[in-house]
Amino acid sequence: MKLPKNTDRFQAAVDYLTDYAGVKGAIISDSEGLLIAKSGSSTFESEHYAAMIQIIVKELDKSIARLLTPGMEYLSIKTNTEWLTVTQTSGIYLTVAAERKADDLLNVRISRSLEMISAHLADKYNYLKTGKKKAAKRSAKNMEGVNV
Repeated sequence: MKLPKNTDRFQAAVDYLTDYAGVKGAIISDSEGLLIAKSGSSTFESEHYAAMIQIIVKELDKSIARLLTPGMEYLSIKTNTEWLTVTQTSGIYLTVAAERKADDLLNVRISRSLEMISAHLADKYNYLKTGKKKAAKRSAKNMEGVNV
């Protein structure tokens, strides 16, 4: 998706997700839990999600690091009614809250949003040109989830 230069690409990435049926909200946050971009319904508590995701990720990383190396990259939690997805690329977290009834093609949109985020980091901040380019690329093929 080619965007005009003056477009906030982080905002475009979350808007792209919330355009999908069943998505209640999406945020991009940094490793400190600060909100970078948000999109969603008026009842979607983006700042609450940004803060809670940091706690969840830190706690899970402690346990997962004992079993898997290099640690969590993609997390999907499904309940009877909710679907929460957290992905990470280059220290940036993408969180998507959706209804459980959303179909699995949402993973493709999440993958595309991650590509948009990575491209923006590479273009704007020259962030990925230090050898982190491979780690920042995510695809729907390698997204596995933890279902609760």
